[in-house]
Amino acid sequence: MFGSGSAGIRHRRIDGGGHARGGLTEEQARKRIYAFNRYGLLVEGCQGIKPARPLVRKRADIEGWKLSGTGAVSLLDVVRNAGVTVLAGVSAQPGAIY
Repeated sequence: MFGSGSAGIRHRRIDGGGHARGGLTEEQARKRIYAFNRYGLLVEGCQGIKPARPLVRKRADIEGWKLSGTGAVSLLDVVRNAGVTVLAGVSAQPGAIY
C-alpha cells in the first residue's frame, strides 16, 4: 500500500469482521500488508515513522531479506522478498508510482 500518510491510511484499521478480511484474523491480515510512505516501507526506526502508527513492520519481519541498498526498504525490495502481487496507491507524491 503506497501512501500511508494522513491522506492514505494513517487512521484506518483493518476491520469489518472476518468476511471483509477474507476469513482472516486482523493479525493475519496485517501480516499480508506492506505499507509505504515517501521514504519506503514502514519499518520501526525508519525516517518519518512513529512507533504507534498502524501497519508499521517490526525489523524482525524483514530480517534475512536481500535489499537493493542500505537505506530505506523499497517497493521493489518488498515485491522481490514478499511476493507482493497487488499495489494500492493513494499518494499525493507526483510520479511516485509509474
